[in-house]
Amino acid sequence: MENILKILITFAFLSLLVDAAVSISLPPAARNPEKFKRAVDKAKSQLPNFGSKLPNFKNQLEFKRALDKAKSQFPGITKKIHALQAWFRLQQRWRKAGRVSAFDDCIVMTADSIDQIKSSVEIFEGVEWSKDGILSLNATQKVQLNNLLSAAQTNVLTCLDGFTHTRADKKDQADILKADLMVLHRGAGFMLSITNSLKVKEAETEIVPPGDDWPEWLSAEERTMLLHRNPEVVHATVALDKSGDYKTVSDAVNAVRVKMMVHPSLGKRYVIRIKAGKYMENVVIPKDMKNLTFIGDGSDKTFIIASQNVVDGSTTFNSATVGVAGDGFLASGITFENAAGPSKNQAVALRVNADRAAFYGCNMIGHQNTLYVHSFRQFYKSCTIRGTVDFIFGNAAAFLYNCNIEARVPKPGQKNTITAQGRDNINQTTGIVIRKSRIRAAQELKDFKEEVWTYLGRPWKEYSRTVVMETDISNVIHPNGWLESRGEFALNTLDYAEYMNTGDGAKTESRVKWKGFRVLTEKEVEPFTLRNFIGGKS
Repeated sequence: MENILKILITFAFLSLLVDAAVSISLPPAARNPEKFKRAVDKAKSQLPNFGSKLPNFKNQLEFKRALDKAKSQFPGITKKIHALQAWFRLQQRWRKAGRVSAFDDCIVMTADSIDQIKSSVEIFEGVEWSKDGILSLNATQKVQLNNLLSAAQTNVLTCLDGFTHTRADKKDQADILKADLMVLHRGAGFMLSITNSLKVKEAETEIVPPGDDWPEWLSAEERTMLLHRNPEVVHATVALDKSGDYKTVSDAVNAVRVKMMVHPSLGKRYVIRIKAGKYMENVVIPKDMKNLTFIGDGSDKTFIIASQNVVDGSTTFNSATVGVAGDGFLASGITFENAAGPSKNQAVALRVNADRAAFYGCNMIGHQNTLYVHSFRQFYKSCTIRGTVDFIFGNAAAFLYNCNIEARVPKPGQKNTITAQGRDNINQTTGIVIRKSRIRAAQELKDFKEEVWTYLGRPWKEYSRTVVMETDISNVIHPNGWLESRGEFALNTLDYAEYMNTGDGAKTESRVKWKGFRVLTEKEVEPFTLRNFIGGKS
């Protein structure tokens, strides 16, 4: 009965979410700090209290009524989000022409969070009610809920993080957004804790020992296509010399998107061949483009290059040379590069906020924030990632296998940090796992190794999680291994681990003595193998 009550409070929460959303009025489009502060205080006072006593629902009928009531509230949530987005657009009038604004990110992120919460409630509808009154999830349901709810929380923080790099007079606006949007963040976290408290069917809880080096959700045909770059059908070809259908990658993406809408085919994979050349453009794969594949002529021949960055007015999220939001995206034989340089601070080469995304034989080249593993499950095999500060970062469940990870020369006075993982809730099943890879200095850094230390990572959020296992680590890595982010922040709550690494930089005797750092045993490493971490077919 206790589990029943826990899940029912989820739906009670959704009603609270709508009540709070409707009652919190949108702030006026004004720059008066006092007005902003009063609006913030009012909004914060109306946030739901998640410490409420659990209701005493007695049977499945009451459970169904609560679920139906919660679902009936979604139009109110949608209305609130539309109003909030309208306010975002109003604020865009204040920005400099041509600058990418944090409000652009928020328009997308808020809508995505609501969609993910809605999808989670639909999954809860399928939760089974046993004869003894116990609710249980199957393994697929649990994976889906963890994916969706972790992403919903990450989206909210991405919206807020975008204001970090704007002018000082935007701070009050960020406070307003925090007051409104943290309702979504807390709600998704509440549902996430319930997800992880529910029983999973015993037949599906088995921990799988180390095995294949591909996730199960990649079919044999997809693996072959990635390995050999030999798709049976190509739906569009890009070539700079006019030998293809399009001269830019973006034009090909837009054309294929139209094909997808005109001739929808559930589960069909669409392929874009990108011939050798340097394509100087920013490319976005939207959320509605599922199962898209990019096939290049090799990472030394096909390049997609741009240079958007935070210093010149972009947000980190929108600085990406290529941004992928469509689930099931695959790429092989391509270099994704942000050429902004170290002086431009955050400048992303590849951002992925899509589930079941996989990259084989690709390069991600940049300086600060090269590879943004934003959210959902991601797999990188035989890739090269090159950068300086936090150059693999985000809150996906990301697995890097047989990759080359290379530190470059940073700005004067900077230290290199390979990872900055963004897990902010202990119930999130996210993290960065690096296995059977090579960590070393890029050629340009080899003459400066004694002047520039590189670290395996530093905590971006409170429950940051990174595991480096069976990897060759050169002496480019500082003996301490890991670096503090902001004093004592997260040192007791993070989860940083190493297992069976080799090389001059792999010795753990001098590693940090934080409560959150550990050297794993054979048993402890099992949850971080490929299949157990990201590998199910769901």
